[in-house]
Amino acid sequence: GTSSVVPLFDKRMLTDQHGEGMEFVVLERAALPVKEYIFSVEGPVRKLRAANVSLQMLKGIYDLHEQGLLHRDLKPDNMGIFSTEQPITLLFDLGMARMYTDGESDVRPPRKCCPFRGTPEWASESAQKGREQTRYDDLIAWLYVTCELFASEKEPAQPLPWTYRNNNKAHKYLKTMFCPARYLLQNTPPQYYAINLYLQTGYHYILGALSMRALREGSLPSNGYL
Repeated sequence: GTSSVVPLFDKRMLTDQHGEGMEFVVLERAALPVKEYIFSVEGPVRKLRAANVSLQMLKGIYDLHEQGLLHRDLKPDNMGIFSTEQPITLLFDLGMARMYTDGESDVRPPRKCCPFRGTPEWASESAQKGREQTRYDDLIAWLYVTCELFASEKEPAQPLPWTYRNNNKAHKYLKTMFCPARYLLQNTPPQYYAINLYLQTGYHYILGALSMRALREGSLPSNGYL
């Protein structure tokens, strides 16, 4: 297959030892973890594999979003490679998934208060604050996972800038748009800098567009914003 979301083979309900209902699902098996697949080779081939996994992960996110679903728990452990012969990246573990549409393509209004869902290491700053998650949060998690896939080794001492940091203020700062991108993207190809900028709030784009208009009209603001 070419799907980047693991197929669901079966879904049933059993009764546990206490007589309570217990639901289970049967998913297609992924042959090996993504990091094992990537770090089993060296040099340019490794970078190519990391790029392919990143791209196919993005395709899986797109497929979920097209169905009105948010994953909300993207991380290396929640994806795998179908087989060495067919190295297709499969997203699985949809236990945290949630519909963001009402079933008729309209986006559901955000809740005022909602519990955090996901894994803090790969969650966006917004999600960790307890805000309603959106497609944006899945894309931020995709970027964080991608940075880990491009690491210089399989188990680096610090996979992401905030890993193993006990200082809560530093942890929060490192996930904001004010933190220099080079800390996060030091091992990724340069194209990811543009992607990171695009995913952040578009102040630079707005400012650039307004500045170009001002230049064309022959008047520049003198308020220090340029």
